Amino acid sequence: ESNHNHGKMATQLWEIVGGGATGGVIVRAGEDTKSEALNRISTGAVVAELEMKGNRLHYEKLTGTGPQTGWISTDLKGKDLAVKSEKKSLTLDFMSPVEQDEDGVNLLYCKLTVLPEMTVAEVKLLCAAKSGCKPGAMIPAKGKMGERISEGSTLKETQTVGEVYSDGDQFAFIYTGDFEKDLKPRPS
Repeated sequence: ESNHNHGKMATQLWEIVGGGATGGVIVRAGEDTKSEALNRISTGAVVAELEMKGNRLHYEKLTGTGPQTGWISTDLKGKDLAVKSEKKSLTLDFMSPVEQDEDGVNLLYCKLTVLPEMTVAEVKLLCAAKSGCKPGAMIPAKGKMGERISEGSTLKETQTVGEVYSDGDQFAFIYTGDFEKDLKPRPS
């Protein structure tokens, strides 16, 4: 293992352990506990830490149901609502299908933090939530965005990340929709 990953820290993952009786933990739009309540994230969900302020966790959802991103309390009145997970994540690159640099190389649209046991279908939903692409029009495949993806390289959505991808691979798909209409502007 060489050390030129530019000091990239492995993403800290958390598991939602609270809210068993109520269907999960309340997610809010902001760090402030009085900010708008979005919904609950399901007990047992695994989330990636974006930032931590005190006991408030700004997360991105990897597995489970509930808001894709938001803020939760990791504990309440001495009870754990979320605990640090020992799970290891992989990072997949989603390259912009419509934007290239001067050399014609597709620009990075966003990184996707995923778990080896996640299914290709779950990665697709994560990518769709971040990009605006319609999941029903995405056909995951091995290959690179913007290059011709052969018919035989499409993936079964029941396959797991661990079976298909290595850390740093691209997440690519054939899109039957219209990127011009659906794709949100690239996050800056």
